[in-house]
Amino acid sequence: MDFIGTIFNHGNNSDNSIVNGSGLVVADLIQPDQTSTFKNWDEVYGPYSEAGVPVSALMAEFNFADDANPVINPINIDGEGGELNARTPPFAPEDIIILTDGRCSSTCTIFVDHMVSKGVRTVAVGGRPRAGVMQAIGGIKGSEVLALSNIESMATTAASLLADSISSGSPILSDKNQTRFSQVNPIPLANFPLPISGSLNYLNTYTADDETTPTQFTYEAANCHIFYTAETLYKPSKTWALAANAT
Repeated sequence: MDFIGTIFNHGNNSDNSIVNGSGLVVADLIQPDQTSTFKNWDEVYGPYSEAGVPVSALMAEFNFADDANPVINPINIDGEGGELNARTPPFAPEDIIILTDGRCSSTCTIFVDHMVSKGVRTVAVGGRPRAGVMQAIGGIKGSEVLALSNIESMATTAASLLADSISSGSPILSDKNQTRFSQVNPIPLANFPLPISGSLNYLNTYTADDETTPTQFTYEAANCHIFYTAETLYKPSKTWALAANAT
């Protein structure tokens, strides 16, 4: 990843869709305070150490304060970002319930986290048939998932940009790092003995209260735990009624 980031941030690659969509372009990254930026790739990558594990610097999900960003504007998160037509929330947080069977991961976890931080309650249904708490989010609490094909595209693009720099007489990486990059660069998926697909958690998520522990390693019980019944299986609306009555 360090080699790919170094290559992607060398020169002007603004017309390369793989580079722009990688999440590794320093100019597009912002720190959690939504104000500070990063000087260079080394400041982003580090690596830094948390509990003995090498990690990158903390970054915000997006620059929500950027009104000119066509992807974010006019979504308003935590009071930042573009204007919304609705001046007041349609429902008070205490009148909103998130009902989940625990099969919540990736983008779902981000949405639930934002909602819960504003006072919305969660109800978990199902799980093991025993009394006690259950997590509303049972999947990976990551910020972004990458398919193996995405990683292959990034690695292939980096190798191509590196080859171009070598041909031009201005190699991006030193001879030593060129050798190391060729050693760690993954083989094409097409060369696997069996067709394979998959994905992995690309970015960890942290909370404002704990910037050292990825949320996927924290246990967060739902506000309430209910169970399925024969009636709820035949009439799913009864599950919502149970959740409403329980809270």
